[in-house]
Amino acid sequence: MNARPRLLRFSLAGIAFLLIGAIPALAQAPSKSIEVEKKAAPIEKKKADKKATRSAIVAPLPPSAKQQALAVHGSIPDMISGDNVVANAIYVKLRKGWGSSAGSNAGLPASQADADAPSHVAQLIARAGLGEGDATRIPITIPALVQPPAKGGKGNGGAALQRYVRGLQAQEEFSRITEVRYAAAIHPREAARKLMEFPEVEYAEPMILPRLVSPPLSPNDPQIWQQRQLPQMRAYEGWEVWPGDTTMLIGIVDAGIDMFHEDLAPNISENTGEMGKDALGRDKRTNNLDDDGNGAVDDWRGANLTWQEDSTLPGITKGSAHGTFVTGFAAAATNNKIGIAGVGNLCRFFPIKMANNKTGELTMAYEGIIYAARRGCKVINCSWGEESYSRVLQDLITNVVQTFDCAIVAGGGNPPGYGAYYPAGYRHVLGVGAVGGNDVYETTLGPHIGVSAPGGFSTGENNTYGEVGVATSFSAPNATGALALVRSRYPALTADQAIAHLRLTAENINNKNPDKVGLMGTGRVNILRALTEDPFSRPGIIIDSVFLTDLNGIPRDNFSVGEQGLLRVRLRNVLGDANNIRITAATIGDQEPTIQISDDTARHAQLLRDGVAVVADGIRFTVTAPTESIVHLRFAYSADGGYSDFGFDRQMFARPYFSTSTPGIVASISIRGRLGYHDYPSNTVGDGFLYQGKSLLYEGGFILAGDGATILSNIRGSDSEPRTIDFGPLDLPTLANDSTLTLTDSVVTDGRKMGLELRLRFIKKEGIQDAIGIELRTRNQSGKRLDSLRIATFTDWDIFASSGGQTVRYAPDPSGKISVLSRVENASGYGVTGAIAGNVQRPIFYAIDNDGDTVNLYNGFTFSEKWRTISNGVGSESAGPGDISMVWGKVATLDPGQEDTTLFLFGMTTPTRQGKQAIYELLGIPTSVADAGAQPGPGYLGLARPNPTAQVFALRVRTAGPNFQLRVFDNNGNAVADLTDQLTATDTTITYDASRLPSGRYLVRLINGTTVTSQQVMVVK
Repeated sequence: MNARPRLLRFSLAGIAFLLIGAIPALAQAPSKSIEVEKKAAPIEKKKADKKATRSAIVAPLPPSAKQQALAVHGSIPDMISGDNVVANAIYVKLRKGWGSSAGSNAGLPASQADADAPSHVAQLIARAGLGEGDATRIPITIPALVQPPAKGGKGNGGAALQRYVRGLQAQEEFSRITEVRYAAAIHPREAARKLMEFPEVEYAEPMILPRLVSPPLSPNDPQIWQQRQLPQMRAYEGWEVWPGDTTMLIGIVDAGIDMFHEDLAPNISENTGEMGKDALGRDKRTNNLDDDGNGAVDDWRGANLTWQEDSTLPGITKGSAHGTFVTGFAAAATNNKIGIAGVGNLCRFFPIKMANNKTGELTMAYEGIIYAARRGCKVINCSWGEESYSRVLQDLITNVVQTFDCAIVAGGGNPPGYGAYYPAGYRHVLGVGAVGGNDVYETTLGPHIGVSAPGGFSTGENNTYGEVGVATSFSAPNATGALALVRSRYPALTADQAIAHLRLTAENINNKNPDKVGLMGTGRVNILRALTEDPFSRPGIIIDSVFLTDLNGIPRDNFSVGEQGLLRVRLRNVLGDANNIRITAATIGDQEPTIQISDDTARHAQLLRDGVAVVADGIRFTVTAPTESIVHLRFAYSADGGYSDFGFDRQMFARPYFSTSTPGIVASISIRGRLGYHDYPSNTVGDGFLYQGKSLLYEGGFILAGDGATILSNIRGSDSEPRTIDFGPLDLPTLANDSTLTLTDSVVTDGRKMGLELRLRFIKKEGIQDAIGIELRTRNQSGKRLDSLRIATFTDWDIFASSGGQTVRYAPDPSGKISVLSRVENASGYGVTGAIAGNVQRPIFYAIDNDGDTVNLYNGFTFSEKWRTISNGVGSESAGPGDISMVWGKVATLDPGQEDTTLFLFGMTTPTRQGKQAIYELLGIPTSVADAGAQPGPGYLGLARPNPTAQVFALRVRTAGPNFQLRVFDNNGNAVADLTDQLTATDTTITYDASRLPSGRYLVRLINGTTVTSQQVMVVK
């Protein structure tokens, strides 16, 4: 066990400490009683307190939820991208003002509610059925390092006030972000989705772990000293103009930096707050304390943010050789007769280690950005990243840049071809691509690339030097060094302005890369131009936002095939005034274009420095094909004086779903035939399936199969296939086709294709608010007879995020008016009744415990599991309480060209009304028929209520004759009670006191010879 104090705690709790620590706490005047107490304090106590104050540096912070989760559970692959995420942990951000309406926090003052945010999130974790939640508490009152501007002060008081106000805003926003660890064996994507069901949650998402963007290295194989990158970027000529400044600090956030390297050590900017003697006479550099209160221990020549994870020494940044190569490019010591010269020349650096040396994972990457910003680094290098976008990390970067005015530079990814990479792709970050020595571009293309740079020759581990391959890990620090020169040369520039200036002074390399124009940034870094041209001699226009309108200028977000609209662009100008602005647009990327953009040129008369405006003209477009993806757009703009630049945006022109609504229900079907959301498991595209404004359905879709080898579906697949896509759109819903979606299985390229055409539409009735239907017409286009075609829907229900989960049971309707009746309910009596209209002769029903042994959906839904659920008629009749799903449908036989119609019905259940009643009303079945048909026959065993229970539960039983037995069994099949003696009438309600039973799952079974009917009940103490 490491006995050093656990002072370095980052993650979101640490992020808040680091970020908010630069923001003044709102100190309140002490009360009168406290003043009296102070006056009465003995002199000895005052001396003791004073001595204690000198010796007590910073109280240890507890381990963050993120680091606890990493220590216990490690990391797992993401369900969507190729990145890794922290297992059993997520970020949760509460909405602004959540404390005024969120349960037990209703009516709390904003500050008090924000202070209670972690405990409230922990409660939400439990209510979502994720087990015990351990939320990191974010400090609210902390030492202030930046004071409010003094009244009547001189100098940059306006800037200080602006920073102070922005800091307070950042403090409020981060007070609502919590990181939380949970116990349930469920993927963070699914856990985040469950938290999103609560109205006070703004967003929830996994904790993504970035990775380095470098090729395999050979750090011990140095070559001849030769820095080809310096003349290529015209660094020598630039240094003649401006050699940099020792006060300009570069932060290198990386997996490990050899801080003792002969050519790096002389250029480290030392942290004087961790130097000298402490109150006990110990050397602050090695006393294992955070002497300056900045959240890091012994960080006098480097910050080791992961020393507690990998048992390394605090303040020692050695680790992966990657960071040593990176640092040499940007900041190796210059003119010291040793080794090489860093691009930043006189600019100095500070090393920040953020990777775990034992696992290699970049566990504190974004926390490293925060540390660097607080340390005073005006340029921060990040030669790492991931493919996944994160809203919490975009929030983090936006607040850091706006609070500390630091410029962030990131590698743009190495795989050739079009792609996305983060943090290079976040707003306020300069993404850097890589070119070879001949200026040929060699790495990832995309809108996230702002500029390009070479790699070259740099420092290696143990005082070595060497050439490295072409990679954005090494092009990024060359751009970082150049940006440090720019910021020291023009100190009045903000971070955004400095980035814009470096981009606009880049060397045009289009002639070397004619097929990559506009996707490799503005060109290759040219240091001479960046240090000699006036930043305000040209505009610096940035795309602020883009929105869509119809041809009359009315905003719209959905266009059908053949419709036209306008692209409207909002611009921001960070540099010199722009006159006579012209803008054109085009689509980019690997996908087939689904819109056609006209040759229109949008014009805007003038945009002054620091101005923001919507361009007067729009750019016309036409939707040419159905689309379910986001279209990537490139905007080229120019202005008087020879200025030209470009920017990017992403838009969805035609929503990949259509929706319907009643006064109580809102529901969507995607153009792939999925129910609820289009983009499982993210569940952000579509309206879902809502009742009273709350989401009920996690995932829904269809399964059709002829046999075990021909299974088609549009729902989740195995672990290696997060979702199957076996149906493609043939015709989208329009008024002309009665809002019908037509699908085909022609997208299937293997032997599973059956030659099916599916038509889907919603069914609803005016005046009926608690029931809707989905009509599925299945046509056999195969040219051969399809015997025993299984037609079923899959629904994974989450009813109002109930802490007790929900139950599902098969409950056939004796009336014959509807079939395959199923009832899903939570412990509060809310739920959904599912049914198929008409008298189905060969029903399909299978109730699923999502974490069960027979069918386990937490590790995917395989072909064999799907076949099990549809191949045995009525299989599993009940599941829960807990996280449940169900498969329900019928078996049909179709001759060539024949069509089957199946009407799936959904009725909402409340504590005062059964969903079946709403379904009858939707179908126009008289209530008297419903009531008459609803009487169960002999052998009926009703649901146990309450369920879960700690004491007595009751259920209804109908019998006929003396041969019925009623018994209670535990989860191991042992009989724990015989209730047969309570069967005193043919229709009776029996009760049982479960208070003596231990917590667990039990089965109540009604036995009549070989016929057994079961109900589950959960006992919770």
